[in-house]
Amino acid sequence: MIGNMLVNIINVIIVVAALWRNTHDPALLVWGGLVTAYALRVLWKVPKIRRHWQADSTRKGTIVSAIANSLFLGTIWGLMPAIWFPTAGHEQELLIATVITGMIGAGAFSLSSLPLASFTYVVPMATGAYIGVFRTDIAHLWPVAFLLGLYSIIILYTVHRLAQFFIERTVAEEATRERGEVIELLLREFQENGSDWLYELDESLKIVSCSPRMSAVTRMSKSRLLELKFTDLLCPEDRDALLKRIEGQSAFHDFVCRITFGDVEAWWSLTASPILDKRGRLNGWRGVGSDITERKLAEDRIVRLAQTDALTGLYNRSRFREVAESALADAQVTGRSLAIGTLDLDYFKEVNDTLGHAVGDALLKVLAERLLDLSDKELTIGRIGGDEFGIILHDAGDSDAVNTQVNEIIAAVCEPIHIDGNEIRVGGTIGIAMSDDKVQDVGDLIRNSDLALYFCKTTGRGRACFYNRDMYKDADQQRVLREDLRKAISEEQLRLEYQPVIDAAANRVVGFEALLRWDHPEMGTLAPDRFIGLAETAGLIGAIGEWTLDRACHDAMTWPEDIRVAVNISPVQLGESDFAASVRAALEKSGLPASRLELEMTETVFMRREMMADRFIGEMNRMGVAVALDDFGTGYCSLSYLTRFSVQKIKIDRSFVSGDLAFRERNAIISAVVGMARTLDLKTTVEGVETAAELAWLTGLGCREFQGFYFAAPMDKADVAGFIDRYNAPTPPLSGKSVASRS
Repeated sequence: MIGNMLVNIINVIIVVAALWRNTHDPALLVWGGLVTAYALRVLWKVPKIRRHWQADSTRKGTIVSAIANSLFLGTIWGLMPAIWFPTAGHEQELLIATVITGMIGAGAFSLSSLPLASFTYVVPMATGAYIGVFRTDIAHLWPVAFLLGLYSIIILYTVHRLAQFFIERTVAEEATRERGEVIELLLREFQENGSDWLYELDESLKIVSCSPRMSAVTRMSKSRLLELKFTDLLCPEDRDALLKRIEGQSAFHDFVCRITFGDVEAWWSLTASPILDKRGRLNGWRGVGSDITERKLAEDRIVRLAQTDALTGLYNRSRFREVAESALADAQVTGRSLAIGTLDLDYFKEVNDTLGHAVGDALLKVLAERLLDLSDKELTIGRIGGDEFGIILHDAGDSDAVNTQVNEIIAAVCEPIHIDGNEIRVGGTIGIAMSDDKVQDVGDLIRNSDLALYFCKTTGRGRACFYNRDMYKDADQQRVLREDLRKAISEEQLRLEYQPVIDAAANRVVGFEALLRWDHPEMGTLAPDRFIGLAETAGLIGAIGEWTLDRACHDAMTWPEDIRVAVNISPVQLGESDFAASVRAALEKSGLPASRLELEMTETVFMRREMMADRFIGEMNRMGVAVALDDFGTGYCSLSYLTRFSVQKIKIDRSFVSGDLAFRERNAIISAVVGMARTLDLKTTVEGVETAAELAWLTGLGCREFQGFYFAAPMDKADVAGFIDRYNAPTPPLSGKSVASRS
């Protein structure tokens, strides 16, 4: 700024002296004095201006003042060529052009940090020069005018770019300064309070320097650490791994290692980069260390939780399978025999139902401890389901040796257990599959052991069964039958037969029980016991049940109005939340009165769906649909159901009519049931009547309604109307005719 003002004073003296020769205009002296006075004033205020700019360089007032001063100075200098250029000679013209050009360039660049001030300085000066030129004979000055304009434009553009560069550089320098301060602050914080630490090693891995945090973690003084090699802190296996990492003299990241020093054991994560000299030779290592002991222990715990059953501590299903896969691979390499078994607890559900799930969980824990006591490197046991356990015999030997081992397991499971004052006994059933050349993977072995378990449970619990190929064939047949069943409804393979219910006292047909039949295209007609279980497990019972209910209601509408129809329902059907709505819809679509529909359910429904059964029976009672308890007396707590559920009928099972019990016992049971039903105002129907003697005997005991081959075998719907007409005729047909129809 001082230099600029001195140049202004010198230029004023030169210009005034040069122009005074041609014109003795007093205004020239006034102009010169004005510029000189302004320059001297600025020189006098330079110290104050500098302090002002340093302290408040971003204040708006300061910037406005600078622009105003630039405009004033540029305007004063612009007056000089505008007024005196026309009166100047050629020498003076050249002088004025040179001075103006120099002043434009020097002033513009001196103000480049403030582009607007530079603009307000250059434009008035260039404008004054153009005014002077145009007031003169322009014939010989047009190149000067052109160059002056071009020069001014270039100067302004250059100033603008310089200003941008200045701003960007200033911002970058400020950002760099701030980053440096932040880095310095973070580094200081990291060194003093961070959980990680810095370390530096020489080429032999001796510790050269380290953060105070490293001393705190190792519980060693810094001087003691500086006497050690870094590898002295690592356990042997990780020491070798670290040496392999640094062989190539390249950086490594997140090297996890176990540290042992004194009684301290910890886990560290290390990151380091090599320190190279100018020739690329290794001078050492510099890196960051972190104590990850808590994280490592947490990760190990998560792995354990992911691999073990939370209740028993045994391997869970996924980990058990992994161990089995490894064992099978090893057996295939070594030629040893591998056995996999599936252990299912017998009667465990009764423990949960009667004593509660807390006792059931406690029972599982005790059994798991017993199984763990039997485990060794050749026997692995895991929990693969609620009350199912997996068994791996790694070196199984022959089937006799396996049978001996699994019987020891069954014996351990069968030992009584005392929990909360209760002595509990459960049994165990095991299905076993042995590895052979045809077993491809663990999935095959587990599937085979499941098939053996299923066979064992259906033929006699409390023992072990070995898988054979027939089990697979049976299971495959069941699978095929299940797939065929999915097409049975759409392809109209299902149909209903009806067995009459006879009121012997009135000698009339009072109803029919709808019996489902499946006309399989290859296997012929199948009874419900061949496929209802499949329908329940395959999720098809809902559709089949609705079809049966709809068909039975529609068929019943073709019968006399005093004859009802009975339809059997499955416990799985009852578990469907909208089954009551299905009953209501079937009645509405068919137009059948609710009083003519009777739903038969076994006590299995109450055992498996007690709350749903209670709610469903209540809804049926409100609708007017009767509910009958089928196969009465074959369960273990039927009497309690009669007082807890509002059923309207008891159906006495055929086993009490002609079963294995002695006649005296059967007679007593039926008499008791009939008497109890009469007291509870319930109807009774006896199933399985096949002879006149049985009918006479049961009638004498007070029974009134009957079903059985003595009256008629199940018949197609087309035969129902004729049977009703014949039987309800004034002289109904009697015994003998129906027995032959059983075929």
